[in-house]
Amino acid sequence: MRARIAVVVGVAVALALTVACSEPPPVVRSEAAREATRAAAEQQQNAADAWQEELARRRAATERTARPAQPRRPRNPAVVSADTWTDGPWPLTVTGGVLSCVGGEAVFLTTRDGRMWPLTGLARQVGARYGAEPAIDPIWRGDPDSPGLRINIGTLIARAQRVC
Repeated sequence: MRARIAVVVGVAVALALTVACSEPPPVVRSEAAREATRAAAEQQQNAADAWQEELARRRAATERTARPAQPRRPRNPAVVSADTWTDGPWPLTVTGGVLSCVGGEAVFLTTRDGRMWPLTGLARQVGARYGAEPAIDPIWRGDPDSPGLRINIGTLIARAQRVC
């Protein structure tokens, strides 16, 4: 009886080893299976492309918000220059620029070199948000008749506020 059990066990072990060591039969795939695999791969590629587009859109949105805000373009931009100024002496050392305003009170002068200069106190407070210079002082002309004083800039500010 023990001999029979040993033979049966030996045959079972030999059969198990034969099955474990043999190569699996080749997979025969139908045309439908190949088409399903192709469709799944195409769907994955489309999802990856959509994700790349979403990342690019988010990057572009981040870049837009990272740039300083610009004041709204005035309906009638007021271009001012030393050549056409008739309200007393020209108060600035630059030859001219474009007046604009934000919120109806913050008034700026943008010079030809693209720099924004605040003309009012409110403009000085919010100017950094728009990439403006901290103060108008570097381009505000001194009064030649009164050393230490500057030429009146009030008429320029009044003209700029009319743009608002």
